[in-house]
Amino acid sequence: MRSTVNDIKDGLYILIDNDADLSVHPALTGILIEDILSGKSKVVAASRREPDSVSIIGSTRNTRGQFFIKIWRYLLPELAKIIKDTNRAFKAFESEALKQILNRIEIYTFPYQIELLQACISHGIPLQKRGISYIDSEAASTQSGSDITETYLNQIRQIIDIALRYHTINPNDKLLRFFLSISEEEWMTIENTPPDDLMDSINSVGT
Repeated sequence: MRSTVNDIKDGLYILIDNDADLSVHPALTGILIEDILSGKSKVVAASRREPDSVSIIGSTRNTRGQFFIKIWRYLLPELAKIIKDTNRAFKAFESEALKQILNRIEIYTFPYQIELLQACISHGIPLQKRGISYIDSEAASTQSGSDITETYLNQIRQIIDIALRYHTINPNDKLLRFFLSISEEEWMTIENTPPDDLMDSINSVGT
């Protein structure tokens, strides 16, 4: 992104972010850039979990994903008001808007997508969401079993880092401190059977 933005001269340029395996079909690009071309927004994020989305997601991954969504929404409440599904590559950025936020980005693994959107919020850059069609693949996932590349707990801690750097939550928040204190083994137990008191705390910010 930095290299491309630095090469851009005059005119309207839109940069599209997608996973290297093209897990979101590039034919959906028109939906993604429509609001930028019409001047309604500077950044548009695709979401699999909107009323106009069409998604097939395995039950186990969907349950875990919903739990993860509740946690990041608690940590980043301003972003939560705009979009539900952030951790999905398929986003469009007007180049001048992207220039405003790139120097602040510090996360380079999965939650980088969340930081890009939170940076837009913090800089007052107009951000829209668009529902997309999406088919999830348990077999192709790198987020399960022996193929896992980054645990959910590690991602949550990176989102905590984003929340602290962008001042979206009190550093002494009890839930924030809790996620920083637990082990991976404790997280696996929580992920499989979230305690009621934990869910009550997460849900306290609304949906």
